[in-house]
Amino acid sequence: MKINYALSLVSTVAALMAWTTNAHALLFGVSNGPDQLLTINTTTGAATAVGGLGFNAEMRGLAFSANGTLFAADVNTDTLYTINTTTGAASAVGAFGIPTNIFSLAFNSSGTLYGVDVDANELVTIDTSTGAATVIGNLGFGTVAGLAFDSNDNLFGVDRASDRLISINDGTGAGTAIGALGFIGVSALAFDSNDTLFGVDANTDLLLTVDTATGAGTAIGPTGFNDLQGISFQPDAVPEPSALIVLVLGLTGLGLMRRNLAARG
Repeated sequence: MKINYALSLVSTVAALMAWTTNAHALLFGVSNGPDQLLTINTTTGAATAVGGLGFNAEMRGLAFSANGTLFAADVNTDTLYTINTTTGAASAVGAFGIPTNIFSLAFNSSGTLYGVDVDANELVTIDTSTGAATVIGNLGFGTVAGLAFDSNDNLFGVDRASDRLISINDGTGAGTAIGALGFIGVSALAFDSNDTLFGVDANTDLLLTVDTATGAGTAIGPTGFNDLQGISFQPDAVPEPSALIVLVLGLTGLGLMRRNLAARG
């Protein structure tokens, strides 16, 4: 009986580890042809429509906050929006408030939302409750798009003028070239929970991965949708494997104690 119980414990822990290891955050994208929210398969690149945004937009960035709210920037109205991830419907938050043309969005680990004004080539922060943008500094590159923070709060972007990956100082705005992407239309970047950097080439509608050390992109596959200008991974709400295993071990230990007490009685 005790051997079977122990085997059951091992099987349960193994199953939990497999389940949490295979659980991946969902990658969302926004297409401007037509205007709709998508989910994207990171293995094949194939995208699936969630629903229309509800108006004729020109979304140039997506970013999930830590609580799972999806934000987007519309360059037609210079306005910050939230998007319903179930229906695709977009709702206005507020105008950026300065002469701006926001092409991308990204949150750092402390919850600050960053964007790039491609007209002035400046890095900005954005108030998520009002939409108001505040200038940090000049990037030193033209038409920067596709902001993304890794887990260590290193900020990356794409210099669309020369199709290079760049690193960005989020305190000053200054950019530093890393290397050529090998694609001429990358306009969206997003890190997954393993710090793998994904991108989308809006010219060929290909999903790709990007080497953060060299800048080189590697194609995964076509999305099947036109003009993707923003991608973001939904925060993974699955508990860490260690937490689940500790819980199971604790409950199992309690069960064994009860069995031993019952046998002594």
